[in-house]
Amino acid sequence: MDIYQDIARCHVVSATLNERDWLQRYLTLDPPKRSAYKTYPIRLYRGANVHFGTGLLISIQTAAREAGIVINITDGRIDPPPLDPTADTSWLYDYQERALHISLERKTGLLWLPTGSGKTEIAIALANSVKGEWLFLVHRATLADQAAERYKQRTGKTAGRVRGGTWTGLRKSERFTVATFQSLWRHRNKPIVRDMLSQIRGIIVDEAHTAAAKTYHELIMQTVKANYRIGLSGTPLNRTDNKSAFVVSALGPPIFKLEAGELIDKGVIAKPNITMVKIHQPPAERPTVYNTVYESHVVKSAIRNGAIVNMLRQAPKPALVFVRKLNHGRKLAAMISASGMECDLVTGKDFTESRERKIKNLKKGKTDVLVCTVVFQEGVDIPDLRTVVIASGGSSVIAALQRIGRGMRVSDNKSSCIVIDVHDTGEYFLENQSKKRKKDKIENEI
Repeated sequence: MDIYQDIARCHVVSATLNERDWLQRYLTLDPPKRSAYKTYPIRLYRGANVHFGTGLLISIQTAAREAGIVINITDGRIDPPPLDPTADTSWLYDYQERALHISLERKTGLLWLPTGSGKTEIAIALANSVKGEWLFLVHRATLADQAAERYKQRTGKTAGRVRGGTWTGLRKSERFTVATFQSLWRHRNKPIVRDMLSQIRGIIVDEAHTAAAKTYHELIMQTVKANYRIGLSGTPLNRTDNKSAFVVSALGPPIFKLEAGELIDKGVIAKPNITMVKIHQPPAERPTVYNTVYESHVVKSAIRNGAIVNMLRQAPKPALVFVRKLNHGRKLAAMISASGMECDLVTGKDFTESRERKIKNLKKGKTDVLVCTVVFQEGVDIPDLRTVVIASGGSSVIAALQRIGRGMRVSDNKSSCIVIDVHDTGEYFLENQSKKRKKDKIENEI
């Protein structure tokens, strides 16, 4: 089998029918098991002649050798941009330097880094070490602003920004641009965006597990000259929909993994003491669907919400409580306030100034408990946080770990935090989700 290797994609030039059939089968995954929906196989390739993301090439070569198939590679990649010998990366911790060096050596791959490890610092050091234009791709506007501000602090230079209504420095004087995926995708047909994506020499994707989404993956694959393709995530391959292979397709396989224990030992992050508290409720009447159960047994449940309020009374403050639905947040916040605790609610409808004010009140002790939706799942630093309560349920390991990470920031008087996760029992849907979170999150990740 003859394959032409480009920076973003590989193309099968020639192959026998048996070889092509083998490759197509290898690049076809089973769909996630969802009995309520019709499912289809997941294909990691496109076209009758087969082309696929270059990040999959290493695993394909390994599997081909085991299958007795010979692959000949023609390397059509352009040379990478030169390193900058004057680059300053002196601010990095030793583990961040290790991640930087392997990124410079391998050029493509995933950095498996826990919350609080300083992923943005590594991204800035990487872009600072290699000449050429770089794109730091995030999926929330607050993360874009934080990264641009940190770049200014570390380098003294101004980063370009593409997020919401802010559109500065794109393909002008700045060599480091921070952009939200949503803004680039919305304007993907503009010549300035197409030109930028086709010319950048390095791309860094924050929360790289999101690169499995079809539109996100498609956008990344347009960076055809980006020799450096690095993904950052604490959960790069933890998706539950069998689509983590798309992350590897766009960015390459894991090249560096940092265990949370090393950072806890160094005092960089706080140790999460996780407790799953069982709350039993009678099962819903059959037949029913998950959304109906979630509404009755989570959002409106007096038993469950009352138990959460009792947990918060005894828990150290300040505390952060995660919910999934806005109406659940409002109901729970009202119950917490009625119990005598000072409580506030933060949702995606809050403007930046409102969010910052509510965080400040929590830090100053004016608020005991802050109930929040997914808006605080990433990119929020509250070092003094003592307790995190996961009241949202669900089966997403990625979401659960990100929520736990909010309590893992250290402060002068804090080396650990309490994490309380609700282990629902009795109701089939919720109990199965709790079991999955416990198995994947506690036993394998923390």
